[in-house]
Amino acid sequence: MTASTCFADDKADAASETSTSEEEKAKEEEEVKPIEIPDGSAEELFEFIEKIKSERGRTLETVMRSMQGVVDTTDKIREIEDISLEDELKAINEALMAQAMLARFSPEARDRLASYIDELAKDPRAEIQRLAAAEQLKQEIQSVRTASDEKKRELVDKVLAIIDDGGIDQTNYRMASQLAYALGYGDNTELAASFYESLASRLEDAEDAKLREAAPRAAGAARRLRLPGNFFELSGTTADGETFDWSSYRGKVVLVDYWASWCGPCRGEVPNMKKNLEKFGDAGFAIVGINMDSTQEAFESYVEKEEIPWVNLVNFDAESKGWQHPMAVHYGVS
Repeated sequence: MTASTCFADDKADAASETSTSEEEKAKEEEEVKPIEIPDGSAEELFEFIEKIKSERGRTLETVMRSMQGVVDTTDKIREIEDISLEDELKAINEALMAQAMLARFSPEARDRLASYIDELAKDPRAEIQRLAAAEQLKQEIQSVRTASDEKKRELVDKVLAIIDDGGIDQTNYRMASQLAYALGYGDNTELAASFYESLASRLEDAEDAKLREAAPRAAGAARRLRLPGNFFELSGTTADGETFDWSSYRGKVVLVDYWASWCGPCRGEVPNMKKNLEKFGDAGFAIVGINMDSTQEAFESYVEKEEIPWVNLVNFDAESKGWQHPMAVHYGVS
């Protein structure tokens, strides 16, 4: 090959790279343009919201663009003449979730969210006022980890009062879950456990079937928080199809690992677990995995690739796989 040929090839490569770079830049610029909201019925616009969320991309810019698109679409829904209260509440909930996402990355968005909640609080309709009160309470919940025990109990009472006043729904359940989760990481785990139990009893009576399904996991979270000093109940079927014998581990120090092949942090811990098992296995250290993959193929492929030696409990039944693994529900792992 001659020098002139090499130089020509280099020029062609450079031109190709420049063209590709320009195309990618144009695509990125297109992705961050404001989303054009179509006209349509409430039902059609809610479908458009789902489309926006499913195509939000992976960069911060495209996610924020999508969330702003959701907010703009909900504004258009609320402008529909004779819109039902049910659809308006649904639109408000979508807007609040999207604005909360935007507020995580923008001080201006935080101010807009606060103004939006203030406007909702001034609405003459009691249902929307309750929604606004719940959102205002949510702002208090976000700082609960540094609050006093008295303030934490006050927040628990407020949340339960809201639920008892209007019944448990998706909105106040999310708020209650956020509070329960935050309390669980504090010093007063008994307060968190008792709150989870109170929440579970109310979920059992919920009109929404999906909320009723959440009751066992809430009760499981209370059970998990009270585990220190108590017996760890563990049962299931091993990857070999055998009934797991928990009693055979009596007297050992056992790491119970909830994991899935798609979980990056889980995979990252595998080398450390192998190293500790090799180092302390003869001294009585053992590992039992609770696999939360949705397919047997994903589980088996990863175990074979990484040569994982410890016992894993699996469940690939349609209604009890993944996050619905019985042992995940039993201890409120989510």
